[in-house]
Amino acid sequence: MPTTFDEVIADIFTIKNDTIPSTAWPKLTCGVANEVTVQDSSLKLGDQREVFFQNAGQFRAVADIRFLTDSPATEKLRILPSGNVGIGTQTPAAKLQVTGGAIMPAVGNNNQSGIQFPPNPGGGGGDEAFIRYFVTAGETTKLQIGIGNDADDSIGLVQAGAERLTVINGRVGIGTTTPEGTLDVRGDIRAGNSDIYFTKTDHNHTGIGNTPGFAAIENSANYDGLMILGRAGTARGRSVKVWDYLEVNGSLNVTGNVGMGLMDPRTPLHVFGRIATGLDFSSAGAITFFPPDGFAWFHIDNGPAGGRPLGRLRISHGNSPGTFEIMSITQGANVGIGITSPQAKLHVSGPLIAAGSVFPSDARLKTNIEPMSDVLERLDQVRAVSFDWNEKYEVFGTPMGERQIGIIAQELEAVFPEMVMTVGDYDYKAIDYSKLTVLLLKALHELHAKVGQLERRAETERKGHA
Repeated sequence: MPTTFDEVIADIFTIKNDTIPSTAWPKLTCGVANEVTVQDSSLKLGDQREVFFQNAGQFRAVADIRFLTDSPATEKLRILPSGNVGIGTQTPAAKLQVTGGAIMPAVGNNNQSGIQFPPNPGGGGGDEAFIRYFVTAGETTKLQIGIGNDADDSIGLVQAGAERLTVINGRVGIGTTTPEGTLDVRGDIRAGNSDIYFTKTDHNHTGIGNTPGFAAIENSANYDGLMILGRAGTARGRSVKVWDYLEVNGSLNVTGNVGMGLMDPRTPLHVFGRIATGLDFSSAGAITFFPPDGFAWFHIDNGPAGGRPLGRLRISHGNSPGTFEIMSITQGANVGIGITSPQAKLHVSGPLIAAGSVFPSDARLKTNIEPMSDVLERLDQVRAVSFDWNEKYEVFGTPMGERQIGIIAQELEAVFPEMVMTVGDYDYKAIDYSKLTVLLLKALHELHAKVGQLERRAETERKGHA
């Protein structure tokens, strides 16, 4: 019979079992107040037993906490010291990572189903966001992505770092986060089956297309036809321009005059100005626009003569075509501005203002390559500021009304003179902002090196105090 004791006082309490080696006998010790340590052994409970805390309790581990099931036991869940939880993985890279299986939330259309995000992240009340899957009727189901409760709460789909689709206030925007209509697309729309149908038979013409800069196509019941409304607010009123080939299968009824080169045509077709064409191999075809004041003649011509098979379309000004060439378009589809023989799809000789650009960077094109240094220290001398353009900025165009952010060119020039150039008739300073990415890349390298030094120093100090 096992021996029982009312009280045992010992530094180490050893549980003896002659059927196993004495080196494997479990030992209980008390090294910390109110704490029992099982030395070099596991704690095993019988079938249907439990670990019960009368009040609050906790599981603690210096390293990972693992949960194993089955026989033989295999790991099913792991909690890292960082707090990351892994199911099916021993190295979770997020607060919850599931590998080898699916996450299956509850089905239903309420805040106890699907995926429910924390409410009111910006304060206030009633704000929520969720993803739910539920039955609408019979076997018909719906996957619903929702957000509420303010009209300006929105849903966005992001691809390649940019928001491509936005749903806000009952409107859908593609290419814009501020749609102005039920569907607002900023970009081209392509019909895969080459058909666009206007199925609302009682739609009447609206005045939306009258807004300056707007254009519209309407299936108008009150005008009994498909209306193509040109761009409103131009110098000639509503304007429709057709490029390439236009075929009319039926009658063409023009209720007004058609004018070329003037806003008030006096006949059904009225051309004002000069139209000139050439003859192959002897004279380049050209169109010349005569100015009313006798200066700054502009020309478009296919020249110069004898340029075939590599002819080009030129835009120029002066007394005759090509006197002062502005732009060239070659048969190879290269476009040149300020240069007569463009070597790329767009070849500009001089400063360029563009929404985006690509620059040659091939090592075979470079010489005297030297690494940059002390970039982080020099960048620290350059302020990032917000500002408003003053009236002098009008030489570059009409200033934008919004507040701007940027860099003071003179401050940048003091530490990186190669980043600043002088432009315009007034010698204003300008910055090539695209080159800032190179500086930021180098600054990141230097900052990474400093952080690495600090981490190694901290690790050395930690080991010295261990």
